[in-house]
Amino acid sequence: MASTATAGEIQDEVICAICLEYLMESVTIACGHNFCQACITQYCPQCRAQFQKGEFNPNTQLNNIIQKIKQLGLKPGKGQKEDLCERHEERLKRFCEDDGETICWVCEKSQDHKSHTVVPTEAAAQEYKVGNAVDLV
Repeated sequence: MASTATAGEIQDEVICAICLEYLMESVTIACGHNFCQACITQYCPQCRAQFQKGEFNPNTQLNNIIQKIKQLGLKPGKGQKEDLCERHEERLKRFCEDDGETICWVCEKSQDHKSHTVVPTEAAAQEYKVGNAVDLV
């Protein structure tokens, strides 16, 4: 069964590793990585492979995909809606164990969660994985 890509995963593929913005006039170098034509010099910053100037080709198909993503109004990097608190527009990096939901640091300090047990989302995810593995044995 094929997995479905999220908007955030697709966005990650069209971000320049140098300027961290959407690729502008994207070019593909010999190692297969893509960068903004203006950002690239003589080394691929992603894998450090050396290449000669002029050894890259315009990536028209990728440029068209990026333009369509921009038309959807999606911003590169941190602007992903699924990672932001709807109320405070802060990143959801905490997990309220009492309510069973991800929250931002502002929510954690609010009256709604002040007396609750709140942990980093990574810790909650690890606990959940370990808990399920033990339950299945």
